[in-house]
Amino acid sequence: MRAALAAMGVSAVLAVAPARADDPRAAIRAADAEFSALVAKQDAAGIAALYTVDGQMLASGRDFIRGRPAIQEYWQAVIRAGVAAIEFTTREVSVSGPTAVEVGEYVIRSGTQTVVDRGKYMVLWRREKGSWRLHRDVANTSLPASPTKASAPQGGS
Repeated sequence: MRAALAAMGVSAVLAVAPARADDPRAAIRAADAEFSALVAKQDAAGIAALYTVDGQMLASGRDFIRGRPAIQEYWQAVIRAGVAAIEFTTREVSVSGPTAVEVGEYVIRSGTQTVVDRGKYMVLWRREKGSWRLHRDVANTSLPASPTKASAPQGGS
């Protein structure tokens, strides 16, 4: 399962109304916590709703995943694959006007809390109508590929 998740390029943080409108870095960190809560709730629709309308995921081994319906389908496949928790560690956030770039690390766990993947991500955020929204989302695993594992679910792109 780990290789399947890695091939999907599992990543993401979500857009939420900023906890402190004057501090984008705090809002992005709060969005990481919100994203983790949505994964725990198994809420793919909630995840997708918080991307920009024209949001894109650049997942490993996949074509571009464009738009909220495709993003929802992608996250539903991730949830069906057994992901129960995602933790984020933000390493840096750079803000320039209505955009921000976040760089960090993630850990993905199954329902038994087994680590199934860990890696790094970069997210381009866009501020829209007072909320920071995920606009471009790219990640890759830090674990070596395993040719014996199943491939990523198809669809969503």
